[in-house]
Amino acid sequence: MSRLRVFIRCRDSSALISSISKIVKEIERVFPGSRAFLRSSYGRTTLVVEVPSMDERSVVAICSLVRDLLKIPVRCRKRRVS
Repeated sequence: MSRLRVFIRCRDSSALISSISKIVKEIERVFPGSRAFLRSSYGRTTLVVEVPSMDERSVVAICSLVRDLLKIPVRCRKRRVS
């Protein structure tokens, strides 16, 4: 089954880290079967969200949800994984 992986980054990674439990609970509530986790490399922290099946509107919804919870701008990109 194909999954869509959404990568979310923001300038203030401490805000992302301190709010991760709230973000993960909200994403899992809105998108059942999803998985969200933090990944850190080269000093950058990224929130990775994997959802079983998603369309473009869902990607926008996830980014908006995180933006609303953090109250700061975020950047999103997506990639389909098998």
